[in-house]
Amino acid sequence: MTTNYSKDIQIACGALLLAVAEADEILEMNELEAVQDILIDFFNIMPQDASQILEESRHLRKHGTGLFEPGKLLNQTFDFEEKLDFIHCIYEVGYSDGALHHLEDFVIKQIANVLHIEQADLVHARSEVRNWFK
Repeated sequence: MTTNYSKDIQIACGALLLAVAEADEILEMNELEAVQDILIDFFNIMPQDASQILEESRHLRKHGTGLFEPGKLLNQTFDFEEKLDFIHCIYEVGYSDGALHHLEDFVIKQIANVLHIEQADLVHARSEVRNWFK
């Protein structure tokens, strides 16, 4: 990825990543670290910038409108390959605590729906990321 995405896009991504991390109502440190690492890698930003994005993403999660608004923004900005890359990142958050909780999987499916990701692509991404964690 490049750094040419707006801060709003970065915050939207952070909010969706946090939605997965928070889905099972247990936000673990390794999940937060995974979200921050993904923001750094996905957007090629510095750790301090990722920390700021993460804080703003938490604010959006707390005061935002759920998954649709940030998902809509990404859907309008990302091409198909970027959406698939992001779905892989979301699964990384889901598996970062050792197992994909069914509530995390449910949230991922909702995000994929907003991003217009087909079921077959979603299953493939899940399988790939699960294999990374074995």
